[in-house]
Amino acid sequence: MNDTEARAWLVEVATVSRETIEQLAMYEACVRAEQKHQNLVSDSTLPTFWSRHIVDSVQLVRLANRGSWLDIGSGAGLPGIITAIVTGAATILVEPRARRVDFLRRTVERLGLAHVTVAASTIEQLPATPVQNITARAVAALPVLIEMALPFADANTVWLLPKGKSAKSELASLPRAWQGGWTTHASVTDPESLILVGRHVKLKGKR
Repeated sequence: MNDTEARAWLVEVATVSRETIEQLAMYEACVRAEQKHQNLVSDSTLPTFWSRHIVDSVQLVRLANRGSWLDIGSGAGLPGIITAIVTGAATILVEPRARRVDFLRRTVERLGLAHVTVAASTIEQLPATPVQNITARAVAALPVLIEMALPFADANTVWLLPKGKSAKSELASLPRAWQGGWTTHASVTDPESLILVGRHVKLKGKR
């Protein structure tokens, strides 16, 4: 998927409004400007920013619950800022690195995302509050990620985890003590990349 196809997908498939497209473009401009000062995304992905980062994030909304989001290791705001722009839902961006936190806070303010909170901490340090959706992009292996984020999940939480080509192997490595229903979904931007979607995830013996 090239960027022309990505913009068409956003309008025709995801039914994203013109106003939302404009806000996504503002976010892109923020990333590109900050990229001169810190490495937010790989330079190789900049020519295909809309497919590699924006559509890659927006597609998660189609698999999600309505309601709040928690984005772990948000970094450049991917996917958390993108999903927050599209859904308008309460969102917590968790990021421990000071320069990334500064970027996220400036960007949230510039885009007027009053429903987004930037937490300058690790997920382990953050007071646990259950959310409807948990996302994380390139943060940790699946068993480690679940253990870190489980305090923020309840029976209704959906886990939306872009895992690329490692999705099936990571799912196979998940200890049997971790229970739940997991499905895999091909990314619309790259059929070889998979998104893991988890529901009713819990540790055996715990409610």
